[in-house]
Amino acid sequence: MMDTNNNKNTNIVLACLLITSVYLNAFYLNVGFSLKPYMIISALIFILVLYKFQIHKLRFFEVSMLVFFIFYCATGIFSRYPQDSIRLIVAIILVLIVYFIMRYVFSSLSIAKLEKAISISGIWFNVISLALFAFGALTLRFNFVGNGVRAYGILLDRGVPRLIGTFSDPNIFAFGNLLFFYYYVTHLKTTTAKIGLLLSSTALLLTFSRGAYIAVLLGGLLLFLTSKAKTKLKIVLLGPPVLYLLVAGASQVFNMNIAQIVGDRFSGSVSDNGSGRLEIWRNGLQLFADNQYFGIGIYNYRAYSNAVFNNDHYMHNTFLEVLTESGIIGFTLYIAIFLWIFYDFYLHRSKAVDTRYLVATLISMLIFMSSLSLVASEVFFLILAVIWRYLFEIEQNRKAAFALHSKSGGVS
Repeated sequence: MMDTNNNKNTNIVLACLLITSVYLNAFYLNVGFSLKPYMIISALIFILVLYKFQIHKLRFFEVSMLVFFIFYCATGIFSRYPQDSIRLIVAIILVLIVYFIMRYVFSSLSIAKLEKAISISGIWFNVISLALFAFGALTLRFNFVGNGVRAYGILLDRGVPRLIGTFSDPNIFAFGNLLFFYYYVTHLKTTTAKIGLLLSSTALLLTFSRGAYIAVLLGGLLLFLTSKAKTKLKIVLLGPPVLYLLVAGASQVFNMNIAQIVGDRFSGSVSDNGSGRLEIWRNGLQLFADNQYFGIGIYNYRAYSNAVFNNDHYMHNTFLEVLTESGIIGFTLYIAIFLWIFYDFYLHRSKAVDTRYLVATLISMLIFMSSLSLVASEVFFLILAVIWRYLFEIEQNRKAAFALHSKSGGVS
């Protein structure tokens, strides 16, 4: 559905508020549960548009998504720790409701206006996050000693000042920033995108997230391989010096040796087994071996890990988490979501609507999810809603072209 002159500015404002609110993850009210900004904004938007709210026809990936979550939630019936299951079931219901609100809001915008909302939201998100990081560094007097210490937008992780910005975890922050980063990378003809790329690149760099670096490297490689020869030449010639200047500039501003910290992070990944993830994953696979078809029950891994292995950690791998908690049946349903999305992108590939940044975001997202637990992340659902909007646009364009062809006497 296209904008009208009367409401297009309102729709952009609503989209910006909704997108930005999803990224204000660390700010919430404790009312027995975490009441986050995106919940409040979504509820207000729903009330505002209630008289005209509609749910467009579901795509196959959305049907797969709903079937998976119904099955996943149903595993809570036989879980050993039902109180934990109920917590995630409520969270899933909540984010699914928000997903359909986001879907409706995005459908009220043209692709150009949606991209404007994404661009603006990304700028604000990264500016605020970098400002919080700077305030944190000043508060600590650039003395980055300690572990688990938080100061505004900084988390000290074994002496490393990691940017968390408006999130509570540097890895989740980086995961959320992928959407903005790839959008700016593929729209560099505008000044806004150039500024956005500088901001998002700096923020991603300062998370010192190994998972983020790997995800961006592989997603960027995909963009490089699918780019035109002229673009490839620019990347080869300008990429290394720009990256050097970015690292050198950030090191100077924040009084740290970023290159050395990054090197130490990767060299230390062998000795610390990926921050203990390898042991956690082995434990998960052991639990799966005893519960292969239906799993141990939704959101039960951490409780099992505590009881069986005396290890109080989340799975830190969305796919293993789904496999362990919902078995091979749930895992198959979950993987089907992403297979349908890629098939949809392939089937509806269109030169008129550029989806390159979404494909790169999705691939990086999947890579990153192998080291994070994000099955009910609001950012994950936001990205799916944006993907839906592009696929919806492509389908509408094809239907319009087919109708025009038929009216002009063409053969169907």
